[in-house]
Amino acid sequence: MNESYIARTSGLKTKDYIGYAMIDTAGCLVFSLVTTLLQKFYTDIFHLSPLFIMLMFIAARIWDGINDPIMGRICDTAKPGKGGRYRPWILYAAFPLALSAVLMFLRFPGMGEEGHTVATCVYATVTYIFFGMAYTVLQIPFGSLASVVTTDAHERSKLSVWRSIGAALGSIPVLLIASFAYEKRLDANGNVVLGENGKAITDMQYAPVIRGV
Repeated sequence: MNESYIARTSGLKTKDYIGYAMIDTAGCLVFSLVTTLLQKFYTDIFHLSPLFIMLMFIAARIWDGINDPIMGRICDTAKPGKGGRYRPWILYAAFPLALSAVLMFLRFPGMGEEGHTVATCVYATVTYIFFGMAYTVLQIPFGSLASVVTTDAHERSKLSVWRSIGAALGSIPVLLIASFAYEKRLDANGNVVLGENGKAITDMQYAPVIRGV
């Protein structure tokens, strides 16, 4: 790494730590939406088969294994601009990442209904891959940011702590959404349907999810 791009002066302020933490708050907010709600959304709202969802996730992970090193290489070799080597990429990724979060949970008329299975599968795949690429553009440079912000070991440790705080804050809204996103399944007589374990079966409801997102 070119040493001229490493900040050698210490003295990060509280606002710097907060700003650094908020980047991971945003990233973990979207990532938590995916890990907590998306699979259930695909089965209950889009009515996709578990087999297709599994294959789509596997394909996305394979693509991540390809584009992550590519993004890292781009960050390390691209000529730094006024915002430095890594910060511009984080700014570029902010809007696409937010957009991908909305698009993944957006259901257009006909989606999830019989006769629209192929279109629904294509839409789910494209939006999920789009999310993965936007997340890569955000997280790869962000993971390297602390190493060039300061050379002070104590400040780098504090950045790591603040990043953990930001990540924790990002998961809280998703837990709130999940708390009102499900309703118990009822049979034709209005009785709660129980699973094999004796617990009530719940189905995800579209309206509270899209409002929360």
